[in-house]
Amino acid sequence: MFDHEKINYLEFPAKDIELAKSFFSAAFGWSFVDYGPEYVAFEGQGVAGGGGFFQSDLVATIGTGSVLVVFIVMT
Repeated sequence: MFDHEKINYLEFPAKDIELAKSFFSAAFGWSFVDYGPEYVAFEGQGVAGGGGFFQSDLVATIGTGSVLVVFIVMT
């Protein structure tokens, strides 16, 4: 079940997915599920559907990229 008008899923670009996993595991206790070498997902971190990191040479800055935010709206 999705929460109406709430953030459902977030995706973050990461140059080094293993480094991102290591940081968020150590800093926040997050756990991950790998979906191939270029994508990893997390759940239960305050976002209804979770989120993930995707392989990218870009980093999340205004000039080079940003986070994908997914909203669920049910009518």
